[in-house]
Amino acid sequence: AIRVGAAGAGDFEVERSLRFNSGDSTHLTRTPSSATNRQTFTFSFWVKPVKEGAVTYLFECGDSDDNGERLYIRIDSNSSFSIGEKSIYRLITTQKLRDHSAWYHIVFAVDTTNSTADNRNRLYINGEEVTSFGTRNNFSVNYNTGVNNNSLHNWGRSDIDSSYANAYLAEINFIDGQQLTPSSFGETNVLTGQWNPKKYAGSYGTNGYNLLKNYF
Repeated sequence: AIRVGAAGAGDFEVERSLRFNSGDSTHLTRTPSSATNRQTFTFSFWVKPVKEGAVTYLFECGDSDDNGERLYIRIDSNSSFSIGEKSIYRLITTQKLRDHSAWYHIVFAVDTTNSTADNRNRLYINGEEVTSFGTRNNFSVNYNTGVNNNSLHNWGRSDIDSSYANAYLAEINFIDGQQLTPSSFGETNVLTGQWNPKKYAGSYGTNGYNLLKNYF
């Protein structure tokens, strides 16, 4: 068991984490039996990087063509956090995830039906919305992503780049059909002021899951 936050009242203990080691080609795959909501969904997970200087794909899904409906979530070689689809829609943070002793909470919440461009793809790190990007190219309105299509979904691997992750991942939640905020998955410890995980209590939707409970 691991405790992501500092010890204190109200902490939620995460029972298991996953260690992805590129040398072992460790990864998890899933192909949804049917396509569901490809416009509205939320990823929430905790990540601990273990290697700098190489691209680390945490998640990838969609077509086997970089210009197709392929969405990836990764840490870039310069430690920026990066999300992309096709070669058009990209979020690349100016913030660097360089502390290899720390866990980072990531929430990526999408609703491409939103009329406000910056609200179609919202990224949060440790409970705070990211507003500083080196690159920000939002999804077009009503865009259908590769997520929730009945194609291969990977954790810890990129099929296109033939690479594997070097990272720990924990408390992975995927919510089908809702664009949520970090408050659904975490909270600030009143004693330490540190952002900590909490148990998600909402609906997962048709293709949603908690990775370690549903065993992917």
